[in-house]
Amino acid sequence: RLAIAGHLVILMVIPRLLIPNLVKAFLKQTPFFLYGNDYATKDGSCIRDYIHVYDICNAHFLLWKWLNDHRQIKFETFNLGSGIGTSNLEVIDIAKKVFYPSRLNLEIRPKRSWDPAILVANVAKAKQTFQFKITRNLKDMISDEP
Repeated sequence: RLAIAGHLVILMVIPRLLIPNLVKAFLKQTPFFLYGNDYATKDGSCIRDYIHVYDICNAHFLLWKWLNDHRQIKFETFNLGSGIGTSNLEVIDIAKKVFYPSRLNLEIRPKRSWDPAILVANVAKAKQTFQFKITRNLKDMISDEP
């Protein structure tokens, strides 16, 4: 599962992603639905790994360069992400700062049965193998969302 944000996301229709829906709620002043506040996490909301689409693009470029130097390798798997877990409520707090003084009409809904409490990528192999690192943070992702 890949959660991305940034200018290129506009090319896709992704109705359930947090950041595009959060930005839409701020800009259009429509309700924003948070699904679950009773997870076994520090603030009760899901924890996810967010990565900017530009960092994903950079990772693909770095990997392409690495593969060019290691042509004998036929197959390899890497996890891409920030490696940082951020709760939905933390994302909302960052968005509130980006969109201040706009207000968010937050509605808590029951958690969805398919949503695990925590999903965070282990990016150690990508960091070690082709020196992958993120260059943009959550504030950048939210600010860059179309």
